[in-house]
Amino acid sequence: MNLEKRMTKRAGLAAVLGVILGDVASAGALMAVCGEISRRARSMTFTFDQVHLGVPDPEAAARWYRQYLGATRGEHTDRVMCGDTRFIFLKNEMAAPSRGSAIDHVGFSFADLDAGMQALNGSGMRVTTPVTEIAGMYRSGFIEDPWGARIEVVEDPETIGFHHVHLQVPDPAVARDWYVKRFGGAQARLKGHVDGLRYGDVWLLADRGMAHPSRGHAIDHIGWRMADLLVAAATLKAQDLRFTTEPHPGPATAYAPAMMSFAEDPWGGKTRVTPALSASGPGPGLS
Repeated sequence: MNLEKRMTKRAGLAAVLGVILGDVASAGALMAVCGEISRRARSMTFTFDQVHLGVPDPEAAARWYRQYLGATRGEHTDRVMCGDTRFIFLKNEMAAPSRGSAIDHVGFSFADLDAGMQALNGSGMRVTTPVTEIAGMYRSGFIEDPWGARIEVVEDPETIGFHHVHLQVPDPAVARDWYVKRFGGAQARLKGHVDGLRYGDVWLLADRGMAHPSRGHAIDHIGWRMADLLVAAATLKAQDLRFTTEPHPGPATAYAPAMMSFAEDPWGGKTRVTPALSASGPGPGLS
């Protein structure tokens, strides 16, 4: 049990005892402590944990991301690790390209972008925007992986590997505020120029535009982990997060989550929310 839970439980029990003993002032003060702890829990940053991509052959896609984007093996053949984030590949023979969806693209950073692009030649990717210098930022270009996921390739020495997720929404400021209130994140400016949210080393960015819901696209959804899914789900519902699938036990297969649920932001970005991993780390039933 984490510290906040222990403090809440103890304060709550002490408040009940105060009522029993007639110490109303103490009970009220302790209940106020409970309320403050609950408020702090609601404002905690959840762990940005996963990106799910739709592809015809999950194992082939996992190999491609390991070979060309520096990913490492995940707990299962249908996934890879990009830093601390899981890229999980879902079988979908007809996924639509991600460009123009609510989750428009992901970003990967290279120490030497020219070398990275050279290595990608012949991989089946398609260059959609040649590499160019963005003033005050870094060198950047866009490619599509062989299955239609849009990827921004950048040369940012501060973060090598998985770099960011980029949403497409009508009002980026409103979207950032919506996400930080529900999932936390540190508000910051990428290179001092682009407003975003940070979850560890990963940026969540947003551009202005109208988009299709991400469901069924090459980048199908993103996901967060939280200490207690049922408690977090109740809090998120109170904040008007729309759950498309209520929290429920995961499928009885290896590497399926113990519990899982799906939600959608107001602009069609699909999100998966699952419980935190056990202290022993990844394993069957914990993905």
